[in-house]
Amino acid sequence: MARRARRRPRSAAGPDPGRGGLSAPGEQQLRRGPRAARGGQRPASRTAARRDRARAVRARGPALPRPAARIRLAGGAPVPQRRPQSGASNAPEGDIVNLELAGKTALVTGGSQGIGRAIAFGLGAEGARVAICARDKARLEQTADEIKAKTRAEVVSLPGDLSRLDDVNRVAAAAHDRFGRLDILVNNAGAIRGGDFLKIPDEQWAGDWSLKILGYVRMARAVFPMMQAQGAGRIVNVVGAAARNPTAGYLPGGIANSGLINFTKGLADLGAPSGILVTAVSPAATATARWESLIATQAATAGTSVDDQRAQAVKDNPLKRIATPEDIADLVCFLVSARAAFITGVCITVDGGATRGVYL
Repeated sequence: MARRARRRPRSAAGPDPGRGGLSAPGEQQLRRGPRAARGGQRPASRTAARRDRARAVRARGPALPRPAARIRLAGGAPVPQRRPQSGASNAPEGDIVNLELAGKTALVTGGSQGIGRAIAFGLGAEGARVAICARDKARLEQTADEIKAKTRAEVVSLPGDLSRLDDVNRVAAAAHDRFGRLDILVNNAGAIRGGDFLKIPDEQWAGDWSLKILGYVRMARAVFPMMQAQGAGRIVNVVGAAARNPTAGYLPGGIANSGLINFTKGLADLGAPSGILVTAVSPAATATARWESLIATQAATAGTSVDDQRAQAVKDNPLKRIATPEDIADLVCFLVSARAAFITGVCITVDGGATRGVYL
């Protein structure tokens, strides 16, 4: 016959401390703190603090929508929810997320067309003051006028050839002098040509890399001391999906872009102590004049038509389309915003899920 377990008698002093209870009233008082010691009364300082918090809630007005108000950090503390300031941004009314870019200053290289143009438009729409740089002065000024007209943002055009060191330094200094500070740099200038590896001359390799690789490095080097002096800054390097998806017909671009991702990671480590966050964005096929030129080269190399290349790009993409410049601009605007304050040293691919590899 099984023996029945004997119950242990309860101590007169209280529950058994080994079973989650407290052994004595004195110990209970020590563990529960001042409130227990005062017979359940809250300390005056805590009561006052609760009154202050209640007043602050009433002053803020109606609560945020329930899903946003319920977001909490892992430790249980609510995530601070900032309300967009009236008139602080040129973004359309009704937008929930305030990127807090109003009044920020930005320099966008390669800003006259394509992805750079879309980024400049996006920053201007968020209320940033934007300087755009490119080699074609007439097109650059036209783009600046369009951004001003549509976003009411302050926009300045700074023509320059960023394959030249003196132009890089001049443009960076001019942007800083105009705005008084420089919060954001978007490195976007430079298009690397593809072609038959055995036929690309050294002059093409050197010339394209001088603009793309050295242009990014030199511009970052020019603005870095400005951002260090401010104690904050954001740098985004626009690279390309060929960095992680090499092809025989685009070796110069793939090599350059993979090197710029390495540069991004190292620069992020250098900038972190000064509050400078550095990221890279890697677009795949994007509907720009540059992409049309690229697929024309690829078609010639592969012996197919441009229409076939275009159709194949759409077919190969899980979303059955190619990116728009605005797809890239939206991510860049987020990365330079207050909403991305803990993101640095990474490269984010924007390709509709086309990349098959997994990068840990």
